[in-house]
Amino acid sequence: MGGKGAEPPWSNLFEIMHHVEDPDSTCALCKFTADLKSTFDTNPCCGSWEEFLTGKEKSLAEQEKELQTKIEVQQHARCRVMRDLETIEGVMEGMKKEKQEIHMSRAFTQAAIRSITNETFATQIDTLTNTTTEEVEKLRSAVWLLKNEKLKEDELTKGMQQLEDYTITVQEQAWNSTVLPFWLDVISALATRLGKDLPTLQIAETRLLTLLARRAAHNTTNMAYPDSTVVDCFMQCNGLQKLTNLLKSINDDVKASTCICVSELCVTPSSKDAFALAGGVEALLHIMEASRNEVVLRYALRTLWNQAMNNTNKEVIRSKKGVATVLHLLTMESDEVVENACVALGYLTLDVANMEIVKECNGIATLLATLRHPNPTVLCHAAGALWHCAANDPDNRVLIREMGGISALIDLLRAEHHVADNAAGALWNCVVDEQNTKMVHALGGLQPLIQLLTGSNPMENACGALTKCCELHAGTRAAVRKLDGLKILIELLKTQTSNIVCYAATAIKNCARNDLCKSALVKMGGVADLVQLVSNPTNPDSVEDILGTLLICSIKDPAKEAIREAGGLPILLNSLFSSASIIKEKAMATLRNCSTLAENRNELLQLNCVPTLVSTLQGSNVTTELREYTAATLWNLAWDDRVKQSAMADGSLAALVNMLSLSYGDAVVENVAGAMHSLTIHVANRDHVRNLGGIHGLISLLGTSTNEFVLENTLGALKNCTMNNPENLVVLRELQAPEILVQLLGNTSESVVRECGWCLKNMANDDVNSELIGNLNGVQAFLQIAQDTSTSENTRKVAILALKTLSTNPHNRALMQTLSQQHPNPQQPPKPTTPTPKGASVTPTPQRTLPTSMSEQHQLANVSTTSNTTTPSSNTAAPSMGGTSGITQQMTSTQHQHNNQNQSHASSPSPPAPFDPSTSAKTRASPQDEALLHAPQPTNQFGAAGSISPNPQPLESTTTSRRQFTHATNVLLTSSQTMSG
Repeated sequence: MGGKGAEPPWSNLFEIMHHVEDPDSTCALCKFTADLKSTFDTNPCCGSWEEFLTGKEKSLAEQEKELQTKIEVQQHARCRVMRDLETIEGVMEGMKKEKQEIHMSRAFTQAAIRSITNETFATQIDTLTNTTTEEVEKLRSAVWLLKNEKLKEDELTKGMQQLEDYTITVQEQAWNSTVLPFWLDVISALATRLGKDLPTLQIAETRLLTLLARRAAHNTTNMAYPDSTVVDCFMQCNGLQKLTNLLKSINDDVKASTCICVSELCVTPSSKDAFALAGGVEALLHIMEASRNEVVLRYALRTLWNQAMNNTNKEVIRSKKGVATVLHLLTMESDEVVENACVALGYLTLDVANMEIVKECNGIATLLATLRHPNPTVLCHAAGALWHCAANDPDNRVLIREMGGISALIDLLRAEHHVADNAAGALWNCVVDEQNTKMVHALGGLQPLIQLLTGSNPMENACGALTKCCELHAGTRAAVRKLDGLKILIELLKTQTSNIVCYAATAIKNCARNDLCKSALVKMGGVADLVQLVSNPTNPDSVEDILGTLLICSIKDPAKEAIREAGGLPILLNSLFSSASIIKEKAMATLRNCSTLAENRNELLQLNCVPTLVSTLQGSNVTTELREYTAATLWNLAWDDRVKQSAMADGSLAALVNMLSLSYGDAVVENVAGAMHSLTIHVANRDHVRNLGGIHGLISLLGTSTNEFVLENTLGALKNCTMNNPENLVVLRELQAPEILVQLLGNTSESVVRECGWCLKNMANDDVNSELIGNLNGVQAFLQIAQDTSTSENTRKVAILALKTLSTNPHNRALMQTLSQQHPNPQQPPKPTTPTPKGASVTPTPQRTLPTSMSEQHQLANVSTTSNTTTPSSNTAAPSMGGTSGITQQMTSTQHQHNNQNQSHASSPSPPAPFDPSTSAKTRASPQDEALLHAPQPTNQFGAAGSISPNPQPLESTTTSRRQFTHATNVLLTSSQTMSG
């Protein structure tokens, strides 16, 4: 059955023995034995049965002995463990007894502590409620309450209520150095507790912090911001981070109370930055996105617009899409939520980037829809938001107009005062666009704006809007006058509100650009009121605009008279001593206009104004405009003989001579030369001009200036200086004046040519000068002018008179004879080419046709009594030449009608005409002149007027025909031939 190494067949039988439940059972044992023996019998190779049993019994006996030893060891160990358990149980019983004793002692101690705490709490509460207790003691009690961790919730709530009540009672008292440290301890304790307590206590803590922030505001000068010491103390305790965490509370009351606290506490720039750094702005935006609680939204928006005053927070709000979130809240049903959303948008749109987002999100349309809200407060803040949106964005102004916003804002002008105020502010910014201005006028918006200026509380924004409308739209000025707006604006100048006075002055100035408004101002006594306000202004900043109004009004003679009658001339003179250049400029420009009236000139001279003008002209820090107006005023005053006679003594002539340089500017030099033109009518002044070096200065201007008006006035002064003054004729020749003058005969301006002709005619009375003029082709030039049918009759008359004077020189007569042979019937010979004298550079200026001045009209219409040609005694009358005998007799008659043979032509120039900065297009205007016509927000800054051209006067008709001038030239040639024979 099995080979070598095979398992004994009885091995399984021993396994069976282990599974016998009762080994002592005879039955089982017998069965086991029988089965085992049967196995051995069938397998002889396994050995004998007895050997097997003996060996097995021995092995089992050893195993049993080993196990018995182990059992005894475990029993011994069990005995030790039992003894240890008995010991432990004894120890445990002792510990239980000790614990019970400790518990009893603790309970007794707690009872004692509670008794003491209750007594202390009662004492502290009594301290807080006792009105006679010192503030320091009350604050010590408050700190004890806030720092005591053993107080129950109801006790702490009661204590905080008492502290809150006390804080309210001392709300308006400033903190002194004694109590401030204790209040800071209270704030530190509150900041430490924030976030640890239950919602009820969190609400009480934030409410108390709000009251303390308001109390701290009374410790500053502006009563608007908490003392920085208080805010810094709260920030050092990490209070802003804890407030930010409270904004994330699930309790709406906690969030609302926290928003109020942040609004009151985080108002300084540093605290706003810290709040944004702590994530407070994001927390507010999350509330507005997720919450639908109207109270929470209302206070969250309030806190947001408070934080939006900070540039850093504006960027955070923009980056977190907060602008769109606020715009969405405009659709809420809650009036207070919409109101605060409008306020928040108003502050956010102060940033240009946020304004762009409003535009992209169709926010203008949303705001305009809000203008139909029934709540006046909402209307007020919606108009305020539009006010800001229209401020710096032309596109928004266009959108407001196209979406019907102008009409809606005009309707709001008739609403409650605070609504109308913001609507007027929005319109003010809108009317910066001229199309909006026209729409306001067309929709009848001027009437309510003017109405808002009446009563005891005139509206500043309405005045500003009206001012801007009058600036940009001419029709508005007439409408304001028809609506009695000028009278109301004049009354506003007498109020004590600084800005309103400035805006009213600007509005009146803009209206005065209309001629009917100028007349209305005079009739209603407005000019007199303006004059008095210059000397006694309710707002010094308004003087500039008031003077600007007087300047514009002084274009008209009635206004000039009104200024004088109101005592304005001495007031204007006194304004010349102002430290502000613009004030002096406007005062002098007004004096310039006023001095065109003889009555005003007389009063100014009685006020001894010339020394003041001379001092102003010679000042070191004088603007170009002021010099220009001063010289023009002297020009006007020079019409009075007293000024001419005293010009040397009072220094005015010397001052004018010193300014004969183009470095002062064309406008200044033009008026300086004009003044000298008038002053040199006085005979003695012609010598004074020479002695002062004025002749040289005038000639220098002729050689360097290309300005038509400078040349005209300079030539006028030289024309007078050459009258009956041989010394001046010599000086002019030495300065090469004939060369320059002959060249100027080719100038494109007839005024220049005419004045130049008078100068050459006067100079031709000197034989040397006469021959020099002939050698310089002056005769040819005059012949061309006299025969040019496109030239005015007045200029051709001057040319003929100059030729008559030149013909007294034999050389010139021979020249005329030669020219007559070359041109028996000259028409229009080519203009002579005149060499440019050394050191002179004359460039023809573009022609400007001007009406002849009063003096020129007098000169030319009465040329027979104001001109002269010097004829040698040997000269005889020219014989008649066929059909021209009548013309010969006329020219001979003209020659004999001169005053005497030794006089030359001299004239008095027209003074500079009043300058109307709002209408004049004929005078040059400096860059400041354009500013004179505009009124930027909130006040006007405008400059001075341009230079003044001679006063235009109508030209009297003459009876001499153009054909006669041509024949007269031929007669002169014939006469020259006779004289040379």
